[in-house]
Amino acid sequence: MGKTILLLIITAAVVGCQFDSPPQLPTQTLTVDDEVRRFQLRVPLDTSRGLPLVIAWHGIGDSADSFMQYSQWDRLAVKEGFVLAVPDSGGKMWQIPATDDDAEATSRDIKFFDHLVNDVARKVPVDRDRIYVMGMSQGAIFVYALAKQRPDEIAAAVVHSASVPRGMKLDATMPPLFMIAGTEDLVCEAMREDAESLAASGVHCQMTEVPGIGHQWSTQHNDAMWTYLKSFKRTVPAEQE
Repeated sequence: MGKTILLLIITAAVVGCQFDSPPQLPTQTLTVDDEVRRFQLRVPLDTSRGLPLVIAWHGIGDSADSFMQYSQWDRLAVKEGFVLAVPDSGGKMWQIPATDDDAEATSRDIKFFDHLVNDVARKVPVDRDRIYVMGMSQGAIFVYALAKQRPDEIAAAVVHSASVPRGMKLDATMPPLFMIAGTEDLVCEAMREDAESLAASGVHCQMTEVPGIGHQWSTQHNDAMWTYLKSFKRTVPAEQE
């Protein structure tokens, strides 16, 4: 789908819509290693400039559609003026690399991320210095690995209700992390310990504990998550410029 066609669809979809009724675009597809992958896309009205891109990875048993419903980030994208892409796992678990060795680490879903960023950038103007990722539960576990493997592309990340993958080496190359979980979630204590270890390793991180909720998305903290993400831009080492 070209930029002109996509913008025409957006224009038609938003006529008469309010921010609490975001435009619905067709499911997007792209092919990665001969496999058709699907994702949902939400684009704000003003696409005259480079826009932040948030890529959100849903949890096990969820889908791109259900993530939109329970997280309400599609509404936030339209309201705040950023592009939101939500990959769909197709009923599978997100594939975590078996190792975090740069020479060997790869997965079908890290490749999906690489292709998705380029695909969205062909359709709408994307500010490459403001690419953010976020995940829920097993999607957040994948985000930890993704942030470790693509630190020069990701400006900041949100990990919701998940601890660091077992065996992953923590170091200051990782982008800033907003960590959040309900106090009734069994993973909350482990995340608290992860936050301390990440901070000790030189990673900028913020841990938020939500009183009284379990393993579920905290919509009341959507604004706080976005405020954290948008405060960071990608940092590229001078030798890579």
